[in-house]
Amino acid sequence: MKVLFLATNPSIREASTRYRISAYFDALRAAGHTPTLSTFFGERLGSRRRRYLDGFARRANDLLRASDYDVVVVHRELFPLAQNALVRVLGRRVPIVFDFDDAVFLPSGTGWRGLLAAPASTRSLVDAADRVFAGNDYLASWARQSHDRVDVMPTVVDTDVYRPSEPPEDAVPILGWVGSPSTAKYLDPILPIVDELARSFRFRVLIVGAGRTIRLSNVEVEAPAWSAEAEVGQFRSIDIGLYPLANDTWALGKCGFKAIQYMACGVASVVSPVGVVEKIVRSEVDGLWADSPSDWRDAIATLLRSADTRRRLGTEARAHAVRSWSLSATAPRFVSTLESVAARALGHSGASE
Repeated sequence: MKVLFLATNPSIREASTRYRISAYFDALRAAGHTPTLSTFFGERLGSRRRRYLDGFARRANDLLRASDYDVVVVHRELFPLAQNALVRVLGRRVPIVFDFDDAVFLPSGTGWRGLLAAPASTRSLVDAADRVFAGNDYLASWARQSHDRVDVMPTVVDTDVYRPSEPPEDAVPILGWVGSPSTAKYLDPILPIVDELARSFRFRVLIVGAGRTIRLSNVEVEAPAWSAEAEVGQFRSIDIGLYPLANDTWALGKCGFKAIQYMACGVASVVSPVGVVEKIVRSEVDGLWADSPSDWRDAIATLLRSADTRRRLGTEARAHAVRSWSLSATAPRFVSTLESVAARALGHSGASE
C-alpha cells in the first residue's frame, strides 16, 4: 500500500505534522507499506510570495499524481487558510482520509488571515473523505453531522522517547509550560498566582515558546525559544506541568497533547478540565484539575509542598500514558484503518468493473 500524506507545514515546523503523520511512518513501513509526505510549505524560509508560489506548484503536482497512491491522507487542510474546495479535483480517483486535530472549521484568524480564510470549507474535506480521523470526541461529533465513518484518533507520543528523567535529590522544583505564541495567552490568568506562590515556596519557572518576555516580581522566569531538538528534554526537566485553557469552542477542539507529553515524562500536572483533557488527566489519580484561581493556587501549592505527591501522580501518569496515549497503543489501529480504506476502495473498484 502506498500512502500519500498532504500537510501544510513540514514536521520540523509543525507539531501536528510530526506527531499525527510522521510518527506513524515506521509502523507503516514495518507493515510493508510506503508512506510519502508532501507539504505545501517547504523547510526553507524565504519571501512569502516565493513560498506560496512554490507551495501551489507542489500541491498541484500532488493532486495530479494522487492516483498513483492507494490512499491519500489530507491533514487539517488541503491549501493554507483552509481553502479546501479544490478537493473536488481529486474526484473519486483515490480514497481520501481527512485527519484533523483542532477545530479548524471555526474562524480563528484576524486581519488579512481572517479575511482570506475559509474554515467552513473544512466540510468539503469531510464530505469528500472515505474516512475521517478526528483528534477527540468533540471534533468527531462535528464530523459525524455529515459522515458516518469517523474514528477518534488521538494525538499521542512515543513513550520510548518521552520518558521520565531522574531529578537530583533535593533539587528545586521546576514549574513548566511548553507551547507556542498562539497558546501562551492561556498562561496569563495564572501567572499572578505563580508569582504570589513564590512568596511562600522556592521553585523555578520554565516557560518555553511563548514568543514574548515574561517577567514576574518574585521569581525569575527562564523563557527559551521552542525548538524540536530541545522539546523532549524540556518536558523531562519539569516537575510540575501547567496546562491552563479557556473553556471555549476552540479549546474544546484541542486534543490535550500537552497533558499527554507531561504524563509520558512522569510529570505531575495541573490542568484545566476542558474538553478531552478531562478524560486524559484523572483528577487526584495522575494529575490535578483547576477551574478557578483558588483551584490553581491550591493545586500548585499542593505539588510544591510534597515531592511524594508529585512522584505518586507522576508514576501513575506515566503508566496511563503508556497504556492509553502512546504511539505503541495507537499505531496498530492507525495502520489497520488505512489498510481497510484501501481494501474497501479496491473492492468497490473491482465490483464496478
